[in-house]
Amino acid sequence: MNEVINLSCETKFAEFFSKINPMILDNGEKISKVRVAYQTYGELNSEGTNAILICHALTGNSHAAGILNKEESDLNSEPDLLKKYSKMFKGKPGWWDPVIGPGKVFDTNKYFVICSNILGSCYGTTGPVSINQESDKPFQTDFPSVTVRDIVNLQKVLVNYLGVNKIKAVAGGSLGGMQALEWGIMYPNVVESIIPIGTSANHSAWAIGLGEAERLAIKNDPDWQNGFYNKQPVKGLSLARQIAIISYRSFASFEEKFAREKVKDSEKFQVMNYLD
Repeated sequence: MNEVINLSCETKFAEFFSKINPMILDNGEKISKVRVAYQTYGELNSEGTNAILICHALTGNSHAAGILNKEESDLNSEPDLLKKYSKMFKGKPGWWDPVIGPGKVFDTNKYFVICSNILGSCYGTTGPVSINQESDKPFQTDFPSVTVRDIVNLQKVLVNYLGVNKIKAVAGGSLGGMQALEWGIMYPNVVESIIPIGTSANHSAWAIGLGEAERLAIKNDPDWQNGFYNKQPVKGLSLARQIAIISYRSFASFEEKFAREKVKDSEKFQVMNYLD
């Protein structure tokens, strides 16, 4: 019988930059202090050369592997969505747990695996829900626009802080794959290989159009309040997510999965039930 080994899993935080030395973004805007939430698995070797960086997708976070054993908090954000996530996922494995761990694809007996929450997210790293030190209120839509290159630049600051000199591989899917591509372009002397999955170097007109429809779904919710809302624009977010979910599957896969089947004892189509 094989022994089941649960990885140590705890979100850590690191702070970088200051008013004197702010983070300068691609668009020229500045953030005076940036907090990064991250998790690590395995041990970094003495040369700092056995690291693997895992990059999460748009709605992911740093909980890539291991079991969350306690509720975590981000006291620098309002609302504290890291706490809400950890309540929901307490006792559950990370989103890529099947491939990260002892003897797995990303073998933590050999490698030091890092996953950080991206800049502009809501699970511990500085983003729109973070408290703006200038106003003592959440940034909300005052938070500057960020690019994939900004996300990667911040990750590079983190891996330097952790003592990493070489990265064996950068891996991720979707937006995570875009980060992997950017790492290969920006830091070829640091990264030995990249594993971009289900991604592209840039958005097509089709993807840009879908993204715009999703944004308008949120903005047209009366609760949006031009981005300075007190409660989540749930209806707009729900519609935006439905549009996104449709874009994640092909015509053929929807036909195979749902066809024109209806929910039992109902006139509702199964595909509608799935989107709900």
